[in-house]
Amino acid sequence: DKLIERIVAIGCPPSRKVALTARLERVSESLGGLSATSDAYVSSLKNELERQEKMEEMRVSFAKRAEAINRWMEEAHDQLTEIFAVETSADAEQYLEELDGYTAPIADKEGELGELGDFLGEMVAMGAGANNPYSRFRIENLQQAMAHVKLAAADRRGALDEQLGRQKMLDGLKRDFAAAADVVVSFIQAQKA
Repeated sequence: DKLIERIVAIGCPPSRKVALTARLERVSESLGGLSATSDAYVSSLKNELERQEKMEEMRVSFAKRAEAINRWMEEAHDQLTEIFAVETSADAEQYLEELDGYTAPIADKEGELGELGDFLGEMVAMGAGANNPYSRFRIENLQQAMAHVKLAAADRRGALDEQLGRQKMLDGLKRDFAAAADVVVSFIQAQKA
């Protein structure tokens, strides 16, 4: 605008002024379109940045949750596979009570693992992908580890039930032996008398 004013002040013919004004309008429209395009581009970049930050947060959240579930499964598997010694029925019953304490959280952790799988589905749908650079674990590994924990719990329950039955049988044999010994002692005392 200032340049056109200077040109006119210098003595530009009026026909030239009309052409310059038309040219100025085209440049203004072009700059207006460029400004709108750049605003849209900046807006799309901001949206993409927010999406990338959200995906990053999701990846970190997945990694933390996967680590916590895996840590619990490792501890549970170690507890469920440790060697036990059953000397009495009370020992077997105590071990079974402890096992019940482990089997209740298994269902909870299995639910958490299911939620984590759903969360991974959201991540994949958002575009974060199944490969997470922050996590040491894939969902398939965690599901497999959970299957091992459940199997270890079932094996331990079977072994403890077997030991409890064995101890009850031994207790019954001991009672039978004690009753037979009482009969023999009574017979010997009767014979002495």
